[in-house]
Amino acid sequence: MELKNAELNRIEAIDALLLAHPAAASIAEKDGCPPQHLAADRTDGLEVIEATFKVYPTAESVVDKSGTLPLHLAVVYARLELTDAGPSAHAPGRSEHG
Repeated sequence: MELKNAELNRIEAIDALLLAHPAAASIAEKDGCPPQHLAADRTDGLEVIEATFKVYPTAESVVDKSGTLPLHLAVVYARLELTDAGPSAHAPGRSEHG
């Protein structure tokens, strides 16, 4: 239960940061990787991606330097399961960063 509370507090902190500084959602890190792409391989990545989309709605169409969308990475890292009805949340898998 404590881990779940820590994850919720982390997401709340990210939400607060993005509301205070919405431009942060569009700033790539030094290697040119957008925040949404970095979040895609984290266990809480979908929540982070959703938080950035709230303040930066066009982020869903931002590609990284290899031409990859955040949705591509979320699927690769098994965060989303594509169905006939569209993308749906999937149980998180192993993460390199989370």
